[in-house]
Amino acid sequence: MKDNPLWFWVNFCRGMGAVGAVLLALPFAIDLDMGHGGGASLMVGLMLLLTGLISAAVLARKARQADRILRPADVLAHWTGTDEDGDAYDVVISRVGIIYDTEVLPFFGEHCGLVQVKLEAEGQTPKALQVLVDGWHKARRHTFDLRLPIPANAQAQAQVQTVLATLQGLAGQRQPG
Repeated sequence: MKDNPLWFWVNFCRGMGAVGAVLLALPFAIDLDMGHGGGASLMVGLMLLLTGLISAAVLARKARQADRILRPADVLAHWTGTDEDGDAYDVVISRVGIIYDTEVLPFFGEHCGLVQVKLEAEGQTPKALQVLVDGWHKARRHTFDLRLPIPANAQAQAQVQTVLATLQGLAGQRQPG
């Protein structure tokens, strides 16, 4: 199953905050004069500390959402492949959300939810799932209109009807996250 890469960035931001804390303490620890680098150390340290802690908090929330989506008991499908344009994609479809490449879209939570799911087919062959998900993007509410390509392999084709039926049953539900 897919690992959650967001925890790497959470830890990176925590490390950045730790470096900032060291730079904040450095002028006092080694009796560094403010005019000879101590003031710069304080300013850079404060900036790194605040940026690291705020970024880590924001990313940790997103990482926890991704962890819930990646729980093995809830995962309906994990598809990878290339779309018609030749771009690689990686999608995890779960009962609680979707991870499409780097975007984490939970179905349940504050101001988010699965709105609609439709199957796009070419003859008898399913090509893609059209999914509408309400969520947040850049601090404002946004409706994501996703087209999730379905790989041509037999395993993915067999999963399509189960995924479709499950997601259609969840569409329109709102539950506290």
